[in-house]
Amino acid sequence: ETEREHRGLSSPKPPSGSAFVGLVNQVAPKTPVARSKSAPAKNSAAAKKAALLHWCQRMTDDKQNLEITNFSSSWNDGMAFCALFHRFIPDQIPYETLQPKNREANFRLAFTEGEKAGVTPLLDVEDMVDMKNPDWMCVMTYVSLIYNHFNGIRVGGPRLPERPSQ
Repeated sequence: ETEREHRGLSSPKPPSGSAFVGLVNQVAPKTPVARSKSAPAKNSAAAKKAALLHWCQRMTDDKQNLEITNFSSSWNDGMAFCALFHRFIPDQIPYETLQPKNREANFRLAFTEGEKAGVTPLLDVEDMVDMKNPDWMCVMTYVSLIYNHFNGIRVGGPRLPERPSQ
């Protein structure tokens, strides 16, 4: 065994000839494992991303001037953030008066009111205005903070107490 093999930097050569083929035939499944291309594995990152996107769509499905299909271009005018916050703090976000062309004002309203409501500020208005298609991981991370906040989930801590009925 070489030093590289000992450190795991290279793998030893497989058995030669029919011994290797016989070993593969013993451990390989007889029929290929079929995986659905439409549904990612239940706890995979792709499944969690799809579930969060679906939640955003359900929370905003009654809003005009809005179609959320991803975590990048669908969020580039601030309307999706405003629609999402409007669902939870409607008195602070006058969604019906907003226009997609007023990107900076939309981002500023959403992020300011979100922070007042207790959502950790993560995105910067100027950065969002400068980007035609925001970084999907940044948007998804911020949306997950919104989801956690309004569902009473504290990351790394206990659930928040139930809100009193109004």
